[in-house]
Amino acid sequence: MLEKLRVKGKYLVDKRGEMVALKGCNLGNWFLIEPWMFGASREGINDHYGFWKKLEDRFGVEKVDALKEAHYENWITERDFAEIKRFGFNVVRVPFHYERLESDSRDGTIRAGGFKWLDKAVDMAENAEIYVILDMHAVPGGQSIDAPSGRIGENNLWTDEQAQMRAAKLWKAIAKRYGHRGVIAAYDVMNEPWDNFSRDNREDLVKIVGKIHDAIREVDETTLVYAPGSLRGVEFYGKPAERGWKNVGYTEHHYPGLFGNGDPTLDMHARNLAYGFMGIDEMLEDKQVPYLVGEFNAVFDLGGNSGLMRHYYDAYGERGWQATMWSYKLVKEGAGIEGDGWYMVSNAEPLPWPDFETASYDTFYELLSAWSQAPLAVDEELIERLTEAEPIDLKLKKYEIRRTAPEQKYGDWKVADIGGAIKGGVELIGENGFALYGGGSDIWTNRDSFRYLYKRPGKQFEYHAVIESFEETNRYAKTGLMLRANGGEDSAMLMLNVFPNGEVMVARRDKDGADATEKKLTIDSFPTGLYMKRAGDQVVIGYTDARGEWQYEKVDLPEGFESDNEMFGVVALSHVKGLLTKAVYQKLEEGKAKADIPKKFASGPNLLINDSFEIAKNDIDKDQAKEWNRWGDWFNRSKIDDQYSLVFYHNRRNDGGTSGIWQDVSGLEAGEEYEFSVLAKGVGVKGAEGFLKAVELHLENVYEGKKSRVIKKLNVPVEAITADESGVRISVRGVPEVEKMRVLIVVSPSNEDGRVGQMVFDQAALRKVQN
Repeated sequence: MLEKLRVKGKYLVDKRGEMVALKGCNLGNWFLIEPWMFGASREGINDHYGFWKKLEDRFGVEKVDALKEAHYENWITERDFAEIKRFGFNVVRVPFHYERLESDSRDGTIRAGGFKWLDKAVDMAENAEIYVILDMHAVPGGQSIDAPSGRIGENNLWTDEQAQMRAAKLWKAIAKRYGHRGVIAAYDVMNEPWDNFSRDNREDLVKIVGKIHDAIREVDETTLVYAPGSLRGVEFYGKPAERGWKNVGYTEHHYPGLFGNGDPTLDMHARNLAYGFMGIDEMLEDKQVPYLVGEFNAVFDLGGNSGLMRHYYDAYGERGWQATMWSYKLVKEGAGIEGDGWYMVSNAEPLPWPDFETASYDTFYELLSAWSQAPLAVDEELIERLTEAEPIDLKLKKYEIRRTAPEQKYGDWKVADIGGAIKGGVELIGENGFALYGGGSDIWTNRDSFRYLYKRPGKQFEYHAVIESFEETNRYAKTGLMLRANGGEDSAMLMLNVFPNGEVMVARRDKDGADATEKKLTIDSFPTGLYMKRAGDQVVIGYTDARGEWQYEKVDLPEGFESDNEMFGVVALSHVKGLLTKAVYQKLEEGKAKADIPKKFASGPNLLINDSFEIAKNDIDKDQAKEWNRWGDWFNRSKIDDQYSLVFYHNRRNDGGTSGIWQDVSGLEAGEEYEFSVLAKGVGVKGAEGFLKAVELHLENVYEGKKSRVIKKLNVPVEAITADESGVRISVRGVPEVEKMRVLIVVSPSNEDGRVGQMVFDQAALRKVQN
């Protein structure tokens, strides 16, 4: 029998008071169907409701009820719990749909036999000495328009008080039945309460979670209750004790590279593991609550996903967090373990799904009854990585964790750390340059937190700045120029900023306390120029484009700029609580810039062969360039203006799917930084609809006998290229861990009709960055 764990501060502890870090997996697709998880997605069959409704329309409710019983009986059995133990896991999160518990009266009471399958799940887990986190994945009324809530578009929980009451009553019944059992580690009361993905539902979420908490505490005073995060995090809950809540923790889901954190590259994971959890650490230390990563997965095959998963489990475990990957099992038409995996086990033999329109009832019944006997393909590499004594060295880039910085005086400019941001700094560089170090969580929604180097310039001013470099602590880190009505964290403001990837944006908050809005302007490579001028109610902003040329436009002044408290200056924001980013400015001067700002690219020998594509692969394949490989259609070596280039003929492509070219380069210095750049130009596309979506530059590690891993990639909107008929040079930098690296150019075509134009690439270069 497993002992009952209890809450002590921000940890779950055993009877000796020692921290217990639970690590495990989700038993997805068992008591709530997600059709993609067994290859059954079809038109109209993309959620739990649609899957069973399709079968009910053919076979009737009674027969489909038997199909449900067959699936519940066989999807997860004792065999599966034995496999879960092999991964070194000690907990399972059990997602379930409320409908199998609730009676037909739809009043929150339990149907006869309603606990049959949760009983089975809890008993099997207990017999295997594995803890259980019960997760109501679908809540009465629906908590999100997304498929995991059971029915796409059903999102009535927030306004339906009857549904809220039903959810609370169901949880009270669940707690009464299971709360005394040691195997139950926690209640995850609501999965992904994301509403319509745009509304701020934090206030409603506090109210509804409070109702559920109070109902549970009527019958179970001790079992940990997890309050789920909104799309705006979990910090809004505050300290549970101040709400009268007892033994409450917070839970969120982490899918780095899939939902947030940037592109799925090794560099992104290195950065995320280094300081992606610092803000959570700080918040949990303050709130003193346990934390559950209820779902997570590295997902994309970067050549070392099993090792990455081990590093994430270790990072969570050393903090005392509970963590359950998504998911245990997925079956598909093909068979075996694939690289881009959401799962630990799959079907070992091909498993085509029956035709929903023509297959017999017996065919469906036999399939759903066969899960428990079907041979399993097990991710043995993941088992090895998770259970070996020491984690494998992935040779990830080491990122500096900067918490302090110099604080020097920059002329007559003042400094402030707005909205609770940690103390930043200023470091003088040369005659007029400086580095601004800033922390803070964001400049967005209706609250800001950042470092500010500012003046009170009155209603007439004109300044320009040149940003030399900007450290990427997070893809949403920001630096740039800001006009602010006052020093309050919710102040009206106008900001012209740059992200670490070079994207330039103008953001505004039109009055104190309002939500901020944004407009993307261009994507640039550093150095980048920014400009802001105010003359009364008139504001002009300026920025350098991908060619280094200045572009200007007028913008409206937000409300509230009527006092002497108005501020103007430079911001720096790490987007990671407790961490400082570094923005290096060549200068910050009054007036308009006198010249364009030339772009800087790495110098030195070009390591690519046939960098301008002049040499054909051979006498037969003249439309291909020697030393370059390609995939997709209509990416050919062609003559443009009497010289050869690589051309993507978007006007000839008639379907989706990316195309690209690549070259592998050997003899590099592992651990050193390299820059890949290419001249890109759109031809025949100005003002046309239906041109391709984006151009990507990739750098990848190349291993013998293994799939290459993405080190770094840059996604460039096509508009940033086609704005200049002469073309622009785009670039990406990265650090290989081995001596062989692949450079790629990838194009993503549009699916629209009436395709137009061509994208031309020339003068490719790979050079070592000289520090």
